[in-house]
Amino acid sequence: FIPSLTQDPTVQSGTPTLQPESSQTWDAGVVFTPRWVPGLSLGIDYWDVYIRNQIIDGINAQTLLNNCYDPTINLASACSAITRGAGTGEVVNINAPNINFGFEHTMGIDIDTSYVFNVSEIGIDRPGSLTLNGSAQYLMHDTVYNAPGTLPLDQAGTWFFNGGSTPIEPRWKALLSANYAEDNWSASLTERYTGGVTLRQGSPGTLGNNVPGVFYTDIAFTYNYENATFIVGVDNLIDKNPPFINDLATNSSGNGYDYVGRYLYFKTTVKFGAG
Repeated sequence: FIPSLTQDPTVQSGTPTLQPESSQTWDAGVVFTPRWVPGLSLGIDYWDVYIRNQIIDGINAQTLLNNCYDPTINLASACSAITRGAGTGEVVNINAPNINFGFEHTMGIDIDTSYVFNVSEIGIDRPGSLTLNGSAQYLMHDTVYNAPGTLPLDQAGTWFFNGGSTPIEPRWKALLSANYAEDNWSASLTERYTGGVTLRQGSPGTLGNNVPGVFYTDIAFTYNYENATFIVGVDNLIDKNPPFINDLATNSSGNGYDYVGRYLYFKTTVKFGAG
C-alpha cells in the first residue's frame, strides 16, 4: 500500500507506570602526605556510578517501527505501540510515552597531586611561594543500555552524533597548574588537556573520525587591594583551534574543546563588611 501521510503521527507523553530512576555510587580513595617532603600531597580515587531504570524521553518512532518489523528484533512491546487503520493496514498512530528502561554504568579513576614550597628553597631570592597542582581523570567505562532492541554500549573513548548533539567522552582529561604568590599579588599558568576520541561505528581512516587530544594554555594575574580583588587573564593563550570533527550537522558541542579561541577577561570582586 502507499501511505497517504508523509509523516506518521506520534504521541509522546507521560505514563502512570513511570518510576523514579535509582542509582548506587561507590567511591574509595587514599591520600599520601609524606613527612619527608613537606607540602606534598598525592591522592587517588576510584569511583563507580550505576543508574538503573533510566527515564527515556519517548522512544523514537522510527526505532519503534524498526524494533517491531525487523525480523531479527521483533519486539512485541514495540508492535503494541503501533496502531494501523482498519482495512488499509496503514500506520495511523505511534504511541511513544516516557518509559523506564536500561541502565548506565560509569567508572573511573581520579588522580590529584599538590606541592607547595617557598621559592627561596630552590635558590630564588624572592619571598613568595609556588604551588604546583596536577589532576587527571581516566574514564574506564561508560556503558549505556537505553534503546530497546540494541546491545549495551561502552562510550568511553568515543564520540557519536546523536540527534543534534555530539556526546564526546575522552578516556583522559588532565589539568596542570603553577601559581606563584607574593604579598598581595599572584600569577598562574594552567595547561588543560582533553584526550582523543574515535567515532563509534565509523571508518577509522576517514578524516575527522579519529579526533586527537588537544592542549590549551591559560594565564591569569591577581591583585588584592584592601577589600577588592582584581583578576586579568587570557584563556587559550596560543589561540589553538579545536580538532576537526567529522560531523556535518553540528560542531559546537563543548566537551573540553575550545570553540571561542583566545579570550581575554577582567574580573573584579569587592567584599563589603557588615554594619
